Amino acid sequence: MLNKDKYLPWIGAGIAALILATIGRYFALRSDADAGTANLVFVIVMVSIGLLYFLIVELLEPLLQTVLKRMKVKPKYRPSLSEDAELRKKIDSFCRYSDDVLAGYVPEEQLPLLHRYIEQYAKGNTGDVSQKIQTIGLDNFELYHYGWNIWNHFDNMIQEKTEVWMKNVFSDLSGVEGKLHSKFKHNLKDTYKIPIEPNIK
Repeated sequence: MLNKDKYLPWIGAGIAALILATIGRYFALRSDADAGTANLVFVIVMVSIGLLYFLIVELLEPLLQTVLKRMKVKPKYRPSLSEDAELRKKIDSFCRYSDDVLAGYVPEEQLPLLHRYIEQYAKGNTGDVSQKIQTIGLDNFELYHYGWNIWNHFDNMIQEKTEVWMKNVFSDLSGVEGKLHSKFKHNLKDTYKIPIEPNIK
């Protein structure tokens, strides 16, 4: 069975060549050329158009397609599975760190809730909080250190947004006025229950 998509363009090109060749022969005869010369013009026009079409379709078109493919803008890079796994690893390590450093200061039943908020933070969400986390025996400066630690660990947003997350998550910080993030590395005392931790693993 003939491939119409392949042969129809050639038939169209042949008809166009025939028309142009006939016009060329006509003008050759009008210019006082003999019949042999007019027929030669007819053949030359037919062959020339056929060769031109062959060059365009069979040679130039594939070449142009190859060049255009190479010139196409590459799509934006999307995170790979390995990067997703790396984020999961960072979330798990900060959840373990939180369990250790907040043990006895946050009700045990609220720790899974805090884990969920940590994962949301890691994915850029600072506001989806259903219940605030209660703390017992921690002052605000120790929570500020916790805020610096999560900001430094994930390194995915500015400190002002981390401040929003802290105020949304911890009930003791919800009513704090002023720039809380400016106190993230407060160091007036020698020791803190929650120290600055640059490398949480």
